Amino acid sequence: MDIKNKRAQVIVNLHKLRRKAKELDAAQAVGTDKKAEIEACRGEINVLQKELDSIDEGGHTTFMKAKNLLGPKKGISEKNRRIKWRKEQVLKRIQKLEDRQEGTDLTDDERTENIVKLSSFRKELASLDEETTALEDFNHTRFLAAHKNDAQGDKQIDEIEQVNKKIHDLETKLERASKEDQNSLVEGLREELHLLEMEKESIENFTHDLFLKNLANLKAKRRSELK
Repeated sequence: MDIKNKRAQVIVNLHKLRRKAKELDAAQAVGTDKKAEIEACRGEINVLQKELDSIDEGGHTTFMKAKNLLGPKKGISEKNRRIKWRKEQVLKRIQKLEDRQEGTDLTDDERTENIVKLSSFRKELASLDEETTALEDFNHTRFLAAHKNDAQGDKQIDEIEQVNKKIHDLETKLERASKEDQNSLVEGLREELHLLEMEKESIENFTHDLFLKNLANLKAKRRSELK
């Protein structure tokens, strides 16, 4: 792409981002929390403006230095969504354990086990709160250097998305099979769908490895019975 076209493309992108920034400012003004998205958008505008300056100056040296300005702010909205989702899952788990602790049918060993789990989840919740603060202060890179649970959270979200896709595909097949009165196929698809919903729940409850192990044992047992 020649310089003239490059400059035109940068200007178009700048207009789009400035329009987006105005929309975000308007949403923020009426009470919707858009602080992180506004900061990220302004960071992108800053970088594009410096790229435009570097083109006008006849070189990209200024731009290459300016690109680094976006680093700490890039992806803030997505990271905040991931943290929010994970906090919701941890809070659900804490609530379940606290409700269970109030039951009268628990043994002493079960109560002790619940206390250990509660302590672990509360520590994770505190860590997620710290991560949120780090994002707001744009110190996220340094935070992740000291906290290694980010990859685990991303893996969990990826697993949920994969299962959701399988559930969607299976529901489509089930609907088609039902319309065509393929009763034997419908029964098998419903069983698969039930297992996928159980798998999704196990991911949300942080017991996915145990679910997969039990599922493998179940399939092995069925294969043995069919021989």
